[in-house]
Formats: sequence, C-alpha cells, structure tokens
Amino acid sequence: MAVSQSLRAGQRPQMFSALRNSNYRWFWLNSAAQAMAQGMQFLVLGFLVLDITDSSYQRGLVIFAFGLPNLIFAMLGGVIADRTSQLKLLISTRVCTCQP
Repeated sequence: MAVSQSLRAGQRPQMFSALRNSNYRWFWLNSAAQAMAQGMQFLVLGFLVLDITDSSYQRGLVIFAFGLPNLIFAMLGGVIADRTSQLKLLISTRVCTCQP
C-alpha cells in the first residue's frame, strides 16, 4: 500500500514518532555521541601521526589500518545477521557478552 493511500485525508506522516519513546531517544543519543566520538578519534589520530612523522602517506596508512576492522566486521556481521535466526543470534550474543 502506498504511503499516500495509507494516510487519511489531511493527516501528515509522523516522521519522528519513534522519538516519543524515551528508551529510543536514549539509544539514538548514544549512537549519535558514539559516531561523533569515533569521527573525532579518526581526525585526532590522523593529525597526531602527521605531527609525529610529517608523512601524509603514514597518516593515510594508519587511518586505513584503523578503519579496516570496522569495515570487515560490519560486512561479516551483516552476513551473519542475514543467515541466522534472530532469536539464536540474540541469545548467542547475550551469552557471549555476559560477565561472570
């Protein structure tokens, strides 16, 4: 069903209705803060390597080496999430992350 057909006459789509839930707001703020912190870490790490070595080649190499695991694990995690049962995946990640 198209979006225009699912809405009643005169009703606007609720684009940010998920933000009404306080748990989702905390999750969203946490995700945004983590993304900004990681971006700052990339930036500062690059400037630090450039300041120490004065080599833009080594700066690029360090940033590439820092970002490569994120790319590999993101793709691997996507494949695992697509091919396994959601319940089994949730239980296994919960069991693996529990501290004794």
